[in-house]
Amino acid sequence: MGRTFFRQEALDAATRVDETQRTMRVSTAVTRLSAAAIATALAGVVTWSAFVDVPIHVTGHGVLARSGETLISPVRAASAGYVAELLVERGQTVAPGDVLLRLSQPERTAALEKAKRVLDVLARNVERTETLRQTDADAESRSHARQLIALGERIQALSSKKNWLEERHETLEKLHADGIVSLEAVSNARIAADVAEDDLAAARAEQVALDVRREEAASQRERAALSAKLEIERLQAEVAASRAALVAGSTVTADAPGRVIGINTRPGALASPGEPLLEILVDGAADGDRDPLEAVVFVPMSQGKRLKPDDRALLTPADLPLDRHDRLIARVVSISEVPASSQSLQFALGDDTLAEKISAGGPTFEVRLVMERAAGDDTGYAWTGAPPPGVTLTPGTPLSANVTVERRPLLALAIPALKRFLHLEADDWTGRP
Repeated sequence: MGRTFFRQEALDAATRVDETQRTMRVSTAVTRLSAAAIATALAGVVTWSAFVDVPIHVTGHGVLARSGETLISPVRAASAGYVAELLVERGQTVAPGDVLLRLSQPERTAALEKAKRVLDVLARNVERTETLRQTDADAESRSHARQLIALGERIQALSSKKNWLEERHETLEKLHADGIVSLEAVSNARIAADVAEDDLAAARAEQVALDVRREEAASQRERAALSAKLEIERLQAEVAASRAALVAGSTVTADAPGRVIGINTRPGALASPGEPLLEILVDGAADGDRDPLEAVVFVPMSQGKRLKPDDRALLTPADLPLDRHDRLIARVVSISEVPASSQSLQFALGDDTLAEKISAGGPTFEVRLVMERAAGDDTGYAWTGAPPPGVTLTPGTPLSANVTVERRPLLALAIPALKRFLHLEADDWTGRP
C-alpha cells in the first residue's frame, strides 16, 4: 500500500458520519409569537394614528385690553414748564377731561403780561387820540360853517351881479339897435356879464371843494380810528391767544378713562414737550358703560400668517390658580398685515418697556381676539369649565394664548420629530426647514 500525505487518524475522522453536526436553534416559539404580537400592535397604532386628527396650536403672549382702545394712555406735556401742582394719586380713577396736574410756564406768563401792557398803553393812546380827533372835528366843523356862510354870501352877490350885468347887456343891445350906443359898449357889457358868470361858477366850485375837503378829513379820521380799533382788536386777540395757550399748556388733562398707574414726575420738576408725565390704564367709561375686553396677543413672525379670522383659541390669564386648568374661550378677529413695528407696538400697548419686552424675541404679528360672553358667569366670559374663583379680568392682565390653526393626523406629527432628529431646524422667517 502506498504512502499518503495525511495521517491515519485524519482519514478515519473524515470518513465518520454518525456524529454529524445538528442545526443550531435561533428562537423559540414563544419569541416568535411575541414578535408577531408586537408587530401587529405597531401596525394597529400606525393605522389608528393615520385616522386620528390632533389640533395644531400657535402660541402667543399678550394682555387684555378694552376693545378698540390702547392698553396704556401716556399723559404727555404739551409744552415745557415746571410742575406746579399734582392733582391725582396712583390708583385714582379718572375720566376724559379731568385735570391731572398744572404746569408753571414763566416764559408764556411773561409774554402774556407784556401783551397786556402793550394793549393797555395802546388803549390809552387811542382814547387820547380820539379826544383830539373829536376836538379837531369840532373846530373843522365850525370853520366849515363859517366858510360856507362866506361863500354863500359871495355866491349870492355874484348871482345878483351876474343878473344885473345880463340885464344891462340886453338894454345896451336894444340901445345899439336904435343907434344910441356903440357896439363896443355892448361888447364890454357882454364881457362883464361873462366874467361875473365865471366868478359865480368859481365860487360854487369852491363851495363843492370845501364840502369835499370836509368829507375827506372826516374819512381820514374814520380810517385812523378804524386802524386804531383794528390794532386794539389784534392785540386783544393776541392776549386771548396767549392766555388760551397758557391755560392749555399749563393744564394737563386725561384723554382717556381709566386708572392712574404711573406718575413719572413731582412738583417742581421740569417737564419737556411730549414727555410722558403720567400713565393711565385705559378701562372704559367710569360710569360702567364699558366696551368688552379683548386679548391683544403677539405671535412669532414665522407663525403669524398661519392664523386667520375666526380661528378658535384658549386663553390662560396670569392670575389663574395653578391647580385650575380651565381656559377662556376666544376667537381671532384680526391679524396685522405685516409684522408689528416698534411704533405700532407702542401705540397698541402705550408702554415703551412692555413693547421692548415683546419685541425682544424678534418680530411679531399683532393678533386681536374677542372672548365669548357668558351672561351667568361672574367674569362675564365663557370658560372651558367652571369659572375659577378669584379670577378678575381687567385691562392689563397678562395672558398666553393657544390658537388652533389646523388639525392634522397624529401620524403626520412624526415628520417634524424626524426633522428635528435630523437637525432640520425650522426657519425663523417662514417656520419651515
